[in-house]
Amino acid sequence: MKVRQAYEGRVIEARSSELKDGGWDCEFSIEEHETTGLTERAFYVPGIFPTAEAAIEAAVTAGQQKIDSGFEYKPVVEFDSKGCRVEVLPSELSTHRRLTFHGCFHSS
Repeated sequence: MKVRQAYEGRVIEARSSELKDGGWDCEFSIEEHETTGLTERAFYVPGIFPTAEAAIEAAVTAGQQKIDSGFEYKPVVEFDSKGCRVEVLPSELSTHRRLTFHGCFHSS
């Protein structure tokens, strides 16, 4: 299940997935849309939730708290083999995202 929600000028995308042993886990990403492109940072929410809806609610709440905490993107700029600008965003929890601009997109 996936939900996208605007919050404080950014977009929170909350995702849940069913665990094979029962329950649900979740993660969220925070997107910041600018004229130069999209910056996205992903986070894992620890815990097992009884329903997909409960997991999504937890992910949205965690996303709002992360934005409210005033976190800042601290990308490392690289260039890929095609010369596209790539920003590697360090992970706070578990996910690394590679984002490119000017019409190029790659994920790692």
